[in-house]
Amino acid sequence: MKHVKTLLVLSISLLALICFCQAAGAKQIGSDGPKCIEYVDLGPEIVPQPGQVLNISIKFNREMDVNSIPICKLVAAEQKIVLNQGNWAEKGFRFNFKPATLDATQSKGIMTFSGARSVEKQLMQTQSKAICIGNGPIIKRVKSMARFAMENPHKAIFVNGYNYRTQLGLYEITGDKKHLNNVKKWAAQLLDSQKPQGYWGTGYGAVYFADTGSALGLLINYHKWATPKQQKRIIKALEKYITMLEKGDGKESFIHENGALGAGYHFAKDGKTFSDTFNGDYTISTSLSGSQIFAAMYYLTGEEKYKTIAIKATNWLLDSMADDGKLPYIIDSWNPGRKNKEYLWYRWTYDTSAYVSEGFIAAWTYIDDPAFRKPFEKRVKAHVNFLLWTQNDDGSWAKKGSHDQLRSHGLVNLLLWYYYNVDKEPAVARAIRNYYNLLLDEEKSQYLSIPAESIDIDYGKMRQSKADVNKNDIFLMGIPVSLSSRALVEIIKPSVDCYRWKDKK
Repeated sequence: MKHVKTLLVLSISLLALICFCQAAGAKQIGSDGPKCIEYVDLGPEIVPQPGQVLNISIKFNREMDVNSIPICKLVAAEQKIVLNQGNWAEKGFRFNFKPATLDATQSKGIMTFSGARSVEKQLMQTQSKAICIGNGPIIKRVKSMARFAMENPHKAIFVNGYNYRTQLGLYEITGDKKHLNNVKKWAAQLLDSQKPQGYWGTGYGAVYFADTGSALGLLINYHKWATPKQQKRIIKALEKYITMLEKGDGKESFIHENGALGAGYHFAKDGKTFSDTFNGDYTISTSLSGSQIFAAMYYLTGEEKYKTIAIKATNWLLDSMADDGKLPYIIDSWNPGRKNKEYLWYRWTYDTSAYVSEGFIAAWTYIDDPAFRKPFEKRVKAHVNFLLWTQNDDGSWAKKGSHDQLRSHGLVNLLLWYYYNVDKEPAVARAIRNYYNLLLDEEKSQYLSIPAESIDIDYGKMRQSKADVNKNDIFLMGIPVSLSSRALVEIIKPSVDCYRWKDKK
């Protein structure tokens, strides 16, 4: 009986302890509250700069109690700011903090938000957002990526083209002539490697006018830094390339009447023998050669025929766009009749957007004609909206780890162009900030196959040291590095990769 009483007392005590723990746990969960923040705005600057007045506002995803006051704690390097004053707006759905002045420190930091309650009196869950103050952290990151690219030359012509466009951007940003010297050497190699027929090898046997166009973008950007003799050589090389496109495959021109361009050749042997012509309409070659190269050549030479082709190519791309702003991946030689809808609309959604964005930017930039620009600006808004509402929560686009994601970075350049030249929508600024803060967070950005600032540390699946990185890793890493570093230099200095430099003089 004594043992029974003892067991009963222990059971009651254990039950009481369990109830206490459950109650404590419930209290903890309750105090943690719901996630109430929909997004955070920081004012018009894409990258807040040291010394500027920062206007922080929170948009809530539910109505909040206007008698409660949210608290924002900003910590960046030696800077610590606590904001607990401001005003409610939009019927308790937005809180505007009293403006704060940043100090002179350039650094990455964290903003932590807490303190507000919903109208149901639930205390909001503490939420954090990354912040970058000044261009310094972004320049450091892009230099690291650019160094990786120079130490690991890529076999694909389009990847190297973007890498050297980043080098040229770094020169214009920093004035460090080593970047310009790197560009001079590769530009000379690129010109020397043009085949007698007018094309360039792409690094993998095929002759595709999409990859070629992105690489030739380097020659267009470098033209302003080249000597008069080199400038003439650049124009001659581009004219030779265009002549080849006009001549076509012996049956029809690669420049189609509807505005689209063909893809190219699947194989070229010894620079003489071609096989497997791919001359069906192709979205990416239409953008990177049709819109970009012809628009640039119009700017460089004033030849009206180049303007006509560039506008037709750009309008063909816009005409292919769905009502929701999504761009299809059209490659008629591989998808006859465009019957495979998964391939057409879903496999390469953001890859397509990135490369079409490049052509869009070039066409608008180099063709300074309101009759073309105004309708274009109106029509491209649908695609910008599509990119905004399909961005992942972490700041990336596309399915995690997909080849589509590896090539998605170039679409950021379109958002930057749109923000500075068409409409400074706060949603566009937020999307760009979310993107670059992801790249500044090395742990979170590693799944994009972008190496850490020091490759000699563990960065996920990409091995622990440079010696252990195999060739396939280098190939895959090269693609997002080339496109994301180009996007980062554009964030630091808008339009550095594509602008009307002759107008600046």
